[in-house]
Amino acid sequence: TPLPNQSVFKTYRPSGNADLDLSIKTENGFELTLNFDGLEGEVIHSESSGRADIYSGRGTFALAQGQTNLKIEGLEAGIGPGRFSTSGEIKNFNSPSFDLALQGRLELEDLKEFLNISFTEVLKGRIDIRGKLEGEFTQTNLSTERLLRGVNFLGEIVLKDGAFKTVGRSQVFEKIEGSFEIVENSIQTKKLTAEVGDNKFEIAGQINNALPYLTGNGGSLEVLADLKSDRINLEQLLGESE
Repeated sequence: TPLPNQSVFKTYRPSGNADLDLSIKTENGFELTLNFDGLEGEVIHSESSGRADIYSGRGTFALAQGQTNLKIEGLEAGIGPGRFSTSGEIKNFNSPSFDLALQGRLELEDLKEFLNISFTEVLKGRIDIRGKLEGEFTQTNLSTERLLRGVNFLGEIVLKDGAFKTVGRSQVFEKIEGSFEIVENSIQTKKLTAEVGDNKFEIAGQINNALPYLTGNGGSLEVLADLKSDRINLEQLLGESE
């Protein structure tokens, strides 16, 4: 069943196989309920060719009163060599809200390709994730950057051997290690270490407006955190526009 044309997921092409149980009711308007089990397949981004493989899944796809909903009872999938599992709900595909339990390990370089993240020139590292992904998108035509701004991750993301560079800026954050959450466009961490040029530092606290700033969509960073470093080169740390 194709997704609605104006869905924020319209750039993704799903394909695969599953055991299906279809029910259609028309007494009080059109209602379609599709239970699926044994789902296997893939999802490909139509612009970047990033790919996610689905190894097993079961749940319910429902269409009622013009609204498309998806309940996932269990899904095992992978992006590149990374594997993860999820369960939960996505409501109203045209303007979705979602609440998903998520656990697994992913390579950021593969995630960058699958989500078609264009505001980063460099995005590398391995993340171990365990927690709840939630959010709500109020617009139908959104870039990946705006989609990321609508996401909260409550739990723990552990990053190892990370590297990050935004398009148009000179500084490269390297050897990023630590754990954090993402809440209302802020990054919250108990301990995160990184290097920028000659700067080696450790940060603990909250970085507000992080995602809008990093994606170049306005505002400035507000850092409410403790910063430890033996040496700070502000020119290297703040960077310049290229």
